[in-house]
Amino acid sequence: MKSASGDAPPSQDSKPSSMQYTWMFEGNNAPTKQLDALLRAIAHYITREIGDRNDPHLTPKKLAAFYKAVGGDYDSLFDKDDHTISSMWQLTGCQHSLQPTDNDYAPPSIPALTSRGFSRWESLEILLGPEEHVPFLQYAVKNWNLKNLETGEVFPSDLPKNVFPAQPDPDVDRWHEDCAANLWKEASSEDLPKVTKSEPTPETSSGPKFAYPKNADGHPGRTPLDWPNAEQNAGNTSSRKPALART
Repeated sequence: MKSASGDAPPSQDSKPSSMQYTWMFEGNNAPTKQLDALLRAIAHYITREIGDRNDPHLTPKKLAAFYKAVGGDYDSLFDKDDHTISSMWQLTGCQHSLQPTDNDYAPPSIPALTSRGFSRWESLEILLGPEEHVPFLQYAVKNWNLKNLETGEVFPSDLPKNVFPAQPDPDVDRWHEDCAANLWKEASSEDLPKVTKSEPTPETSSGPKFAYPKNADGHPGRTPLDWPNAEQNAGNTSSRKPALART
């Protein structure tokens, strides 16, 4: 049950927290155990409390609702066709399943991240755009009474931004551009709609207004998958995997 404000009330079975936040990434850009646990807690909350509560899967609709809840608007990304989103997650190593559609005679095709896949997805997004995604996490921790799914310990509501990178990681950014070029080539070869760059619009609801800060040149920050122009990446199809790939 939620409070009148819409935020989750304290859980009676939560353990008092003595947790302190530390730097959230390993030297190879892998998320620490603490960040992984936090992101899995957010994934668990999304499946139970965000969007359609009868759907326990991290589908594109659920994720779009999540980003709106924390102050973003990524509808233009998650409105893309199922095949494109599944290919995007496959190329970036985000574990996911395919869920059935309303057509009982059609094969499963709706992509849905696993908790592990969501942890990797959001870890990448933090490394690509900490100025956007760190506030998203801060809002979730402050308002949703998240707890470690293994220990039951509550994550402290004050998540400092100095435990995250202040700037995008250049190596992950270059790898990300390679993935974008590969996705564009796949879409072109299969005659699928091309993934195009779109600029988000600021959140206009009563939620937090910190989404999409301006860059130094006055333009909005990058979107979750701000795929570069494919012509600029022709021939740039490196198979290098991101440093945060898990075994």
